[in-house]
Amino acid sequence: IIGLGAISIVVLFFVQSVKPQYRDQVWRKGKTEDRFGLFTDLLTNKIGNMDKRDFLFTAATVNLRINQGWVMQLIMDYLPKKKPFLHGAVIEDELLGLLLPRFVLIDKASVQTSEKFEKFAGYKLRGYTISVGILGDGYGNFGVEGGIAFCFCVGLFFNFCIFLFRKISEK
Repeated sequence: IIGLGAISIVVLFFVQSVKPQYRDQVWRKGKTEDRFGLFTDLLTNKIGNMDKRDFLFTAATVNLRINQGWVMQLIMDYLPKKKPFLHGAVIEDELLGLLLPRFVLIDKASVQTSEKFEKFAGYKLRGYTISVGILGDGYGNFGVEGGIAFCFCVGLFFNFCIFLFRKISEK
């Protein structure tokens, strides 16, 4: 189990290191033939040529992914077992702050604060903040089903914004 875990961590590390290049080749440049060959070529090239900068960047990316899961696990362990769901109380303040500029709404809510993390996960942070993310916001405010609906609506909103931006930029 320990050996399999160690191998999995190394594989995860290297897969994370080549994902940006793979996406660039497949999504942006439209390379559709032999995707597995492309992936293995990128992977072997990265393993053979990884320098200190690449290593640190990849380590930071993997750490970010692990932290996202950890934060979500903290939120799901805390809400609703120890405190009830927030029923949209935090979202209302943030949406108002999103729609109005700071010169109109002087005390506008910040999306990422240590107080918000404490409401969602039950831990008081000092000197730094941890974002709960869209998934954490949805679950913490509305529960499982409401969180799914919330994330779907956020996705529709982003889709609309991208569509609108594309139409405007085509003109």
